Amino acid sequence: MKSAPHFTMRQLSAFVTAAELGNFTQVARRLNLTASAISNQIAELEGLLGFQLFERTTRKVALTPEGREFLPAALAIRRQLEAAANIASDIRNRAVASLPTSLGIARQSKCASSTPGLNGFPTGSPTARQTWRWALTELPRPT
Repeated sequence: MKSAPHFTMRQLSAFVTAAELGNFTQVARRLNLTASAISNQIAELEGLLGFQLFERTTRKVALTPEGREFLPAALAIRRQLEAAANIASDIRNRAVASLPTSLGIARQSKCASSTPGLNGFPTGSPTARQTWRWALTELPRPT
């Protein structure tokens, strides 16, 4: 049995967005990449899949019959990955919501203004969340 190709979410997103927009330059703008990066991601995906997804001209791209057939599966994978990301976010938010309020830290990490000296602290990033966890473990215990 042949193993499944190991394509990335970025490649899949580039493919789905290119199928929607029909132009690598527009895809690049939407995904904040260069058109050559999009072209490379699509070419890599095509190499992994073993078939061409798009017919290319200098101004636009159009799905090949194989690309049209693959698109519903790509959309389903993207929906599943987005659902997984949402579930992970919910789990993280529940963990933050369960922090004891006696620590003087708001239950939602985006409300750093409730803690003196932390106004403007960027709480939404992974680094900030890790910093919050470290700070919570390093707080002195009440006597």
